[in-house]
Amino acid sequence: MPIEKIKREGGFTWGYRFDAPGSTRTNRKQIRAAGFATKKLAGQAEIAARIEAQRKYELWLEGP
Repeated sequence: MPIEKIKREGGFTWGYRFDAPGSTRTNRKQIRAAGFATKKLAGQAEIAARIEAQRKYELWLEGP
């Protein structure tokens, strides 16, 4: 889990970044978010975001 400590003016915050499902080396898409008070909260949010991104990707693969 790539959790990051991000420096901000007056302190720091926690965030995450990961490659979106279906990304390739030539067509790389990333999902990121920041602004979490603790590393644990950022990790929990990343897990939820990964699950949601995978669900959307699988629905997209199924098509209409």
